[in-house]
Amino acid sequence: VTQKDRDMLAEKAHPAFRLMMRLTEATGMRATDVRLLRVQQIHDGIIDLAQSKTGNDQQWEITPAVQAIWDEAGRLPGRTRSMYVLPTRRGTPYTESGFQSMRRRALAAAGLKDLQFRDVRKAAVNEAKKLGRNAQEFAGHSDPRTTEKHYLNEPVVVKPIR
Repeated sequence: VTQKDRDMLAEKAHPAFRLMMRLTEATGMRATDVRLLRVQQIHDGIIDLAQSKTGNDQQWEITPAVQAIWDEAGRLPGRTRSMYVLPTRRGTPYTESGFQSMRRRALAAAGLKDLQFRDVRKAAVNEAKKLGRNAQEFAGHSDPRTTEKHYLNEPVVVKPIR
């Protein structure tokens, strides 16, 4: 999925969904981890996360881009009375169903066909690798084969012999 597609989707998305996308672009977090991220997990300049799927521990540095996401998240309706970083108006975390509804509405408004949230994570992992980061660590995988098989999809540049 291209950055242009992600930007179009973010432009048309509900503010909470847009921030979830931007957080995943910056950190590579899974949708569930972003949806359920609690304020208590943010301290001392880091995001402290035990991944929901694997249980692997990660600590994400709060960069200026991530700080801008937090600042904007702090202005969301429901944020002042919630322990969740990206809550609903009632202060509860978004359900998987509510999350998918926001994604479908944003896709329709942006005129895009089928972009899954996991595509945002996949793009982030590929970008991390391009920037010289360890893609396996960035994704939080225990086995590098998982990262290679399911996430790294950039074509290999091959130089002709003649």
